[in-house]
Amino acid sequence: MNEIDDVGFYYELADKLIDEESACLIHPFPGHLNRYPFVGKYAETPLDRYILDAGELYRQFLRFMMETQWLLSALVPIRSYRDLSGLDLLVEGSERREGRENLETLAGAIWANWKRAYDASIRAKRDAAQKINPAAIRSSIATLRHLVGWRPAQTPLSRPPTQNDLIPNLHVVGYSLGGFLAQSVFFTWPFAVSSCATLCSGGALRDMALTAFAHEEEWQTVTDALRYELVSAMLHGRLKMSSDGKWVSGMNAGYFSYFDRMFYEVFVQDARSSYRERLSEYVTRLLFTVGGKDPIMPAKSVLDASPKDGGVNLVQISNLEHFVFKDLPEWRDFWLPETGRLLVSFGHHAERRLRESLQRNWWTRERTRLWDERGKVFVSPDELKEKKGQPEVPHQRPVSRDGNVELPNELFEDELDDLVEMLAKGGWLFIFRNQVPLALLGPLMLHQRGAALFYSDDRIRQYISKLQKRGKTILKNANRITIVIPRLREKWFVGDQPVSSAKSVGIGGSVPSRATLGKLWRDFYGAYQSRHALWLFDPERTKRPLSESCRVLEEMVRTRLGISSEECPVTNQLPNAWICFSGSALQGLELDRQSREKMEEGLVKLAISLETVDQRPAMKGSSVPGDDHTRKSDRFNRLLAREQIRFVQVSVGESNPGYRGRRIGNQKGARLVLTHGALAYAHSYPAPDKTGGRMSGK
Repeated sequence: MNEIDDVGFYYELADKLIDEESACLIHPFPGHLNRYPFVGKYAETPLDRYILDAGELYRQFLRFMMETQWLLSALVPIRSYRDLSGLDLLVEGSERREGRENLETLAGAIWANWKRAYDASIRAKRDAAQKINPAAIRSSIATLRHLVGWRPAQTPLSRPPTQNDLIPNLHVVGYSLGGFLAQSVFFTWPFAVSSCATLCSGGALRDMALTAFAHEEEWQTVTDALRYELVSAMLHGRLKMSSDGKWVSGMNAGYFSYFDRMFYEVFVQDARSSYRERLSEYVTRLLFTVGGKDPIMPAKSVLDASPKDGGVNLVQISNLEHFVFKDLPEWRDFWLPETGRLLVSFGHHAERRLRESLQRNWWTRERTRLWDERGKVFVSPDELKEKKGQPEVPHQRPVSRDGNVELPNELFEDELDDLVEMLAKGGWLFIFRNQVPLALLGPLMLHQRGAALFYSDDRIRQYISKLQKRGKTILKNANRITIVIPRLREKWFVGDQPVSSAKSVGIGGSVPSRATLGKLWRDFYGAYQSRHALWLFDPERTKRPLSESCRVLEEMVRTRLGISSEECPVTNQLPNAWICFSGSALQGLELDRQSREKMEEGLVKLAISLETVDQRPAMKGSSVPGDDHTRKSDRFNRLLAREQIRFVQVSVGESNPGYRGRRIGNQKGARLVLTHGALAYAHSYPAPDKTGGRMSGK
């Protein structure tokens, strides 16, 4: 917050980091250090402006990230990083086309980006920076590259980069507010930045106690206002989207979405599960150093934001205060040099980890096939043999008192894999989803959406591999699967994507085009419609008359809910659930898996039996032991207890790694979901053939 009015401390720290083969660049936040015209006790400070208008911090962050994208584009030696993590840099090249390594090409791209943002600021009647020209940009890039001894990578893009291809190795170090910026830069371009180290920083902005600069209520005003800044900026015109949806106030819409997401995950941290997931995936390349007597950013704030399992790399220096630039002999004589040495050795370690990651995660240009170092060829991710390491420890499922299990990322994926394995062994799988499950879509969408849940290349690759294996197994057993999705799903799927949603932004910050989404939809629809496994849910009208069993079930539910008017549907959405019956469960419940029609009607009849038993008066002598409905209900309960019938309900949010859904283990919840699914099936019809009779599945 401009607590330092000169750059002496940064030069002292840089002195402990550099040698003949390294250099340090100071990249201040807009409005700080030499980028702020006024200093001294009588001048306005950046914090004064943030208290007056919290959006100033948000807008300066966007500007800083744009500038950093330009800076990294000039420094990285590789024309295109063939990975899946992070956001693209400018001017991606290919095997046959030069990219950002060409000085003229990169300078032109930076100029175009700057000009577009500058013009947007002028139109918004906001203060704009001094004008620059393309010649100045070219000169700056050339000078910078000369000073750091830059040279382009020599290995072709058809192979992972070697150690020499990654020179210069890039690292970020941030002090105080700069620690938030350093994390944002690292998480945005983890393929280009080897390590991230913070000093007296971490946690969330709201955890900072800026008592030395402002009253706690003033700072609380800033952090509270930041939560609503995006909405406020859109409503009041500070941020405007172009008519074609490709630009936000002169910034690429995909880039804006990524920067916005980074700001709220790193700075605001309202949803800490996403931030913790990032930390856990990159923990080997992150280092936090905190002071034992730092009241502004105490160690507790860093620990509170850290992953619950595994922790972070944290060094706490006793008696160190937040203002490390003060003349403290023990800090200057011992801890500052030691911190410098630690950052250097940690940086070398992180460089090796990044290089290994890129070698494991180098894709084709289309990002559909992965480099296999053993065979020296590109293969599908599910065909890649992972190197043997420590034996995988099965994830423990903490069962709650009501018999249900909340499922974070890993547990959720394990549960779905268990259901698919049950399907492969002769079971039957019902999928009632308001969204198309990712595993059923083609490789391109897996890569587009894989980065919405995971962040590091290793985790994205592992996730995609699981999805591909799951999708192949489901398609192979499509004769024993029933998929029910909304009738209007195609319109929603192919329609315009929300810019600010993590689900919309794919590889490198790109937003899939309508043409791409259309092809993905046609491939999915054709594959499952041609196998008669796809049904379309229409709560208002159906294109087929209700069968007798469907009519009976609906009347029972209407009676129980007190819905007399047939104009009011009993359900207007799908239960967002996967339901799988094992082979033994099908036999025990006398469900015929040899006939799709009988099997699907059998689900409705099972729901009728459960409803019949549940609706009987709860009084002594009301049960009928020999009754067929009672027998089916009892068998259902036993099979559910033995996990021969499995229910997984998917979270509507989908993209929160801390909670992806839940496994339903109690009888009441399972019966409710099964009845909901049966009602949805009753108001669905087989997906029509849109190919004129041609087989559309692959």
